Amino acid sequence: MIDCLADQYDKIERSLPKTAAYKELRQILDTTGSRLQSTAQKYSYGATAETIRRPAPGMFTTRATRALIPVPETARNVASKIARRAVAEAATLLLRSAEQSTARRAPFQRIAAALGTSNKVLLRT
Repeated sequence: MIDCLADQYDKIERSLPKTAAYKELRQILDTTGSRLQSTAQKYSYGATAETIRRPAPGMFTTRATRALIPVPETARNVASKIARRAVAEAATLLLRSAEQSTARRAPFQRIAAALGTSNKVLLRT
């Protein structure tokens, strides 16, 4: 799940407009995605990335864009704690960035809210 989140952060970052207004947002998402992928890689204990063929029905609404790095059950607690910190930090950075500009407040707050709620649920499972 950790690398899946990393993949989705990267996917969202790539889909944002390449304008100056979204530069900081893209950077936060890119950094968080990289941190999550590094965490999965560090705690994979050398496991090779796997392509998820078919997710369980109704479990996911999106597909991974690449093969995902699995984290063995023995390392999931530690890796999940690190991932939760990265997600919380990203949400905080987004909310702080939203305070600096009225024009970008709404998109930053929406993304921060999504990161803060949906990812916490996903990482706890």
